[in-house]
Amino acid sequence: MKILKKNKRYLGLNVTNNVTFKAILLLLGILMLNCNSDDNNVVLTNKELVIGKWQVDSGNLLTSGTKYIYINNDNSINILTKDELGFKGEVSTKVSITENKITITLEGPFIVNYTLKDDILTLQPPTAGTIVLSRAVSPPDVTNWVKELSIMKEGAAPWPDTRDIDIAYDGTYILGGDVNDRKIFKVNPTNFNVEGTIPTIHAASAVEIEKSDTSLKQLFQSDGGRKVFLSYIYSSNSMFYESIDLGRWIIGLASVEPGYLWVASESDSKLYMYKSNGSLTPGEVIHEIPLDFKPLGLDYQNGYLYVSDRERIHKCQTIGGFKAIESYKLPHHEIHGIAFDGSNFWLNTYNHNESKVKLVKLNL
Repeated sequence: MKILKKNKRYLGLNVTNNVTFKAILLLLGILMLNCNSDDNNVVLTNKELVIGKWQVDSGNLLTSGTKYIYINNDNSINILTKDELGFKGEVSTKVSITENKITITLEGPFIVNYTLKDDILTLQPPTAGTIVLSRAVSPPDVTNWVKELSIMKEGAAPWPDTRDIDIAYDGTYILGGDVNDRKIFKVNPTNFNVEGTIPTIHAASAVEIEKSDTSLKQLFQSDGGRKVFLSYIYSSNSMFYESIDLGRWIIGLASVEPGYLWVASESDSKLYMYKSNGSLTPGEVIHEIPLDFKPLGLDYQNGYLYVSDRERIHKCQTIGGFKAIESYKLPHHEIHGIAFDGSNFWLNTYNHNESKVKLVKLNL
């Protein structure tokens, strides 16, 4: 009180007693608290809050199997998909956002109404059911969802007018069919020159060499839209057997071991595990896998089946239950055929940037 008595004008106010002084301090504290509260509690708009990583609780956006939707600060969106067998996909495009609409730029504007309450985002597309999302707690890295491949080597393919060619490797050459001139090219993987051909009467859009150490190993060929594939003894090019009916447009063949192959039917969207019984007894389908996409090229290596869906390659386990365990992409390329040279994979691709069919070497 001695200090107050010596200076009774504190902060420009007459301080006459201890009660008045305490009241002033309380008022100043309230004013400072209100200022700090206004500065730190900025109210974000729906447009700002909708940006983030969302987990899909129900529904699908643009494509089936939608698992995550990432709405990014740079006006882009990533839609990550995964079906029941583990096949992954990704759709990425541009968006614009208002307080209640998301406009997606994909084959024309696609407008989605939305509502946001706490951490629940509800989307209402114009022609589909409601999609409910919750803010993702541990979202996957978008760059690892479908892994990007790097090209080691590439060159022009000798079938420039045909994309849907599944290729094979015979230990020296990359093999691929010419469905127009009815022959199979032997392509040197070092310089991409054609160093021989194998005559055929079939439109062999898929070829495969049997995994066999004998001199009687087989060369398998599809035949356009027919439901069968054909087996020839590779050394003599003499026909051995014709398979039973499978799905039309066999675009992929993959030898597992002598007598067993995986077969891809584009028309039926199925994979067949086929058991051959030689030339005297008909073969049989021992396993059938329905897919949500049209399979193209196949290859089987070290216990895994590699499947192309045009945009991606999927690595699938076939023992202990069939499922895809990894998915890969090659930007700006369609992927049609797959072969393995003992060290690296080769793809028959269509390069969109160059508008060319190319053979591409890479490490999976």
